[in-house]
Amino acid sequence: MPLKVLSALDSAKTQYYHFKAIIIAGMGLFSDAYDLFCIPPIMKLIGRIYYDYESEHHERGVTPPSVICISIAIALLGAVIGQLVFGWLGDKIGRRRVYGLTLMLMVFSSIGCGFSVCRSKKCVIGTLCFFRFLLGFGIGGDYPISATIMSEFANKKTRGSFIAAVFSMQGLGIVVSSLVTIVVCEIFKHASKATSGETPDEADLAWRLILMFGFIPAALTYYWRMMMPETASKSDSAPVFHRYTALVERNLSQAVKDMEKVLDVSMVQIAEEFDMVPMEPSYGLISKQFIWHHGRDLLASSASWFLVDVVFYSSNLFQSEFLKDDDKRPTPTNLLGKPERINLYQEAINVAKLQAIFAICSTIPGYWATVYFIDRIGRVKIQIMGFFGMAICLLGLGIPFYSVWETRNKYTNIGFYILYGLTFFFSNFGPNTTTFIVPAELFPARFRSTCHGISGAAGKIGAIIGSVGFLLASQNKDPNKVDKGYHKGIGMTNALVILSANCVLGMIVTYFFTRETKGRSLEENENENEEVETGHQMSFLGCFTCPREMSDHVSTVEVIGASTIPYRFPSDNPRKATPTEVSWIDLFLNSVPSFRQRAESDTTVTDAPAKAEKFAQRYTEILEDIKRDPESHGGPPDCVLLCRLREQILRELGFRDIFKKVKDEENAKAISLFENVVRLNDAIEDGSKRLESLVRGIFAGNIFDLGSAQLAEVFAKDGMSFLASCQNLVPRPWVIDDLDTFTLKWSRKTWKKAVIFVDNSGADIILGILPFARELLRRGTQVVLAANDMPSINDVTYSELIEIISKLKDENGQLLGVDTSNLLIANSGNDLPVIDLASVSQELAYLASDADLVILEGMGRGIETNLYAQFKCDSLKIGMVKHPEVAQFLGGRLYDCVFKYNEVVSG
Repeated sequence: MPLKVLSALDSAKTQYYHFKAIIIAGMGLFSDAYDLFCIPPIMKLIGRIYYDYESEHHERGVTPPSVICISIAIALLGAVIGQLVFGWLGDKIGRRRVYGLTLMLMVFSSIGCGFSVCRSKKCVIGTLCFFRFLLGFGIGGDYPISATIMSEFANKKTRGSFIAAVFSMQGLGIVVSSLVTIVVCEIFKHASKATSGETPDEADLAWRLILMFGFIPAALTYYWRMMMPETASKSDSAPVFHRYTALVERNLSQAVKDMEKVLDVSMVQIAEEFDMVPMEPSYGLISKQFIWHHGRDLLASSASWFLVDVVFYSSNLFQSEFLKDDDKRPTPTNLLGKPERINLYQEAINVAKLQAIFAICSTIPGYWATVYFIDRIGRVKIQIMGFFGMAICLLGLGIPFYSVWETRNKYTNIGFYILYGLTFFFSNFGPNTTTFIVPAELFPARFRSTCHGISGAAGKIGAIIGSVGFLLASQNKDPNKVDKGYHKGIGMTNALVILSANCVLGMIVTYFFTRETKGRSLEENENENEEVETGHQMSFLGCFTCPREMSDHVSTVEVIGASTIPYRFPSDNPRKATPTEVSWIDLFLNSVPSFRQRAESDTTVTDAPAKAEKFAQRYTEILEDIKRDPESHGGPPDCVLLCRLREQILRELGFRDIFKKVKDEENAKAISLFENVVRLNDAIEDGSKRLESLVRGIFAGNIFDLGSAQLAEVFAKDGMSFLASCQNLVPRPWVIDDLDTFTLKWSRKTWKKAVIFVDNSGADIILGILPFARELLRRGTQVVLAANDMPSINDVTYSELIEIISKLKDENGQLLGVDTSNLLIANSGNDLPVIDLASVSQELAYLASDADLVILEGMGRGIETNLYAQFKCDSLKIGMVKHPEVAQFLGGRLYDCVFKYNEVVSG
């Protein structure tokens, strides 16, 4: 459940500090790429220095394959362990403590790599591998922390771009690694003037300097991280860790202070409005509940990362092997040359140049294409497109490898380079970047770093398999053409086709299992898979069954949350649907075309039309099942169950808010009319007449309800006029009409605190409820507006309501002259158009503990459920009858009005 302070962050503007955070967080990724990609040219130097003789295991001046494999795999193995260990520690002890430790490891191990000084080559290689393991351990630990910090710091509209920008520092690391190698080798080359077959003693210093240079960016990053001026003095969490501070350390006041410093805004009012942190669910990482709620997401993120790293690391780390030029294994390039023909420094320079060319021309453009498009077209689409592009390019490289590319003419060379470069482009404008982003957005704060670490560890296991496996498997099938030290392989064609098939598998995993996270707050993403039981919200973040404070207002005589209409009686056959149940099932069946139409046009969902059709088919089948057997699907049925099933199917198919577009449009229209409506009400001098005008405004606004099939059709064709609706309400007396009684009480009593459960977006909330709430504020009543946690039909959500209020307030924080310091916004914890009052969010329960007026607005909350609920304080149920079944039950007319007032009986 999003807290106000976090919602304020999600809507915050992009500031200088965001870009500073990209550099600070991205330096860990920079160091990762630098240290991994300086190894291929360094292996060329080590081969010439320590293996300057011919053996059955290697050519002269060539590092044995076993050494190459171990030197790369050992760092990746360290990264696997580092991601698991530090990911867990990031959630256990806090992001900042771990952030400093990973950097210290990187600095220490980078220096250690250069001081791998021994008398024997085995000792040198062994010491180097030891420090590279530590380096990988630190780099691996930096992955989940950097991604988590950036995701928790960015606003929801640009979060993907910011995390992608952090990850793009890898590209810079590759280029800098190549530049440092080139500069160092050029200096040594000109100083030594060594011939092609000569290995000067000082060459042993060159590769050490290249490795040791990696500590500089890490050291600078450590300084910046530890010396950040925004660091809070009374907390272990720096400002970028405010979500951890609020949700895990449960220190909301400190989180507010941290955010004020970072964002340079005042959040005092938010802090005063509510200082109680939502209660976390009690289940742990290793539990059935976690697997149920988040297992699919963890599987999808881990599998995708594993599959892409198999390809990414095999193609990247062994470019020199892939493109080398020798007699045994001719390939379509002459970029590198044979070792015996060139100076040892020049050989390393050639490898570095090759890496830099591909990084600049394809890798880095891919990163920044993701930065630009990630929040425009979404993670899932980019990931699928990237896997597809990689699969096509690898197939194009692999199938004609020996028949076309080996011809080695000008045109085949160009074609080969283009396809090979596009592989890297689609990798980075695709799954290599998105697999880093998505795990940082899906999981609850207390698991976020751990789950990112698990996903990343799976990726690094794929990297080990891909890099070592590719080097060995891509050897020629002809034993006579196999390099020394290698066994015969499956050939380059087969190896590349397997990598292509690997990408196809990645597409399948992404399409069927990966959820879209674009445009949603972290709290919305983490809640999407939480378990919901009919009638009771058992597991949503911040929700728990029967909160004591809210229950104190509800009579235990009534069954709170039960439907108003009796669907069946004890004497009814439990295996046969009653006429009432059938009529309600038919009502929901009639609404299916409207929901399908909205879902088809949801641009945030991949293949929306097909999924919309699938929704309509599945929901219709379930409704027909319930008709035949009322106890199937968790019955017997009522409006709560039927709504629940509909929302579950939509969310399972990836639809989060199919009415979002129309809600935004209607909110904009209503906001433009707000001042005029309020002025008209303020102009009414008679208090009772002004109250009736405000009540009529609530009814008129409540017509904007797309959950009604008839109203949805009318709205789609002709739209609705708020002012006309106010005048055209059915005449009084309404089917339940306690307005006169309430007017009398209104003239004699001022309530201390009113809790209003709001209903629809657009005219309902803006032109109906808010003018009424403003009038209560003007009379001295504190007002709590309780909105849904998650989208349902066109109901306004908590985060949307915050945005609406912010747009309506003037620069002094007033609503057309009325102070709003007593206007609070709460998350009800609900995700349906109906509500069970025995299960609300902890935030709302706390705020309602001293309320003396509860208002339930809307047909779902105030009529179909809770109409006869008895409260231990005054209560109002206000709503328009928009279903024929409800009208018939109440004995009224369609579009009749319900205004039910119950005064608490004292004593």
